[in-house]
Formats: sequence, C-alpha cells, structure tokens
Amino acid sequence: MFDLSSIPSYIIALLGLCLTIGGLLAIKQGYSRQVSEIQERVIKAYKEEIETMGKQIEACQKRITHQSQIIATIRYTMKQRGYSIVISDDYITMTEHGGNKTRTIQITEKEIKNDDEDTQT
Repeated sequence: MFDLSSIPSYIIALLGLCLTIGGLLAIKQGYSRQVSEIQERVIKAYKEEIETMGKQIEACQKRITHQSQIIATIRYTMKQRGYSIVISDDYITMTEHGGNKTRTIQITEKEIKNDDEDTQT
C-alpha cells in the first residue's frame, strides 16, 4: 500500500514539479515584460518618425504654395508683355499674342541652370 519511507521522495518530486512550473511562469512573465517594453519603444520611434514626416510634408506644402505663386507671377508678367504661357504635364508652351511665335519646351527631370542666379539678392 502506502509506504511512509517513500513520502519524502514524493514530496521532493512534487516540490521539483512546483519549482519547474513556477520557473516557467516567471520566464513567461519576464518575456511578456520585455515584449511590452520593446513594443513601447517601437511605438515611440514610429510616433517620432510620423511627427518628423508631418513637419516635412508641411515644409513641402509651403514650398509648393510659394512656387505656385512664383509661377502665377511669371505668367502675369509675361501676359503683360504679350505672351501667354500654358503649362501641361510634360510641356510648357509660350505663345506670343497674335499667334506669330509659339515655343514648346519639354519639362525635364534634371535641373536647368538659372543664367541669372548671380543677379538675385
């Protein structure tokens, strides 16, 4: 039946099993904490990146607005001198009023050197 001499070995086995289960739970909890900390750092980094991109988008929008104003000013000035400018997707067409001369220039990806850069203030 039940032998009293085997009780200590059962207690030791039960204690070992409890320690193993406790250790596994502690490891799981530590792992969960590490995962949570890593997630928080990643979320913080993403928020900072989104904030930086938002600032860049805002700067680009201001630059686009400024360039649009410059183009409108150039078109107005050229109209006063007797030219009309039509800007399409890939081409810019300049026509002298009266239709005598028309010049079409393709818009390129490369930067066009500004001949009067040294005259700007």
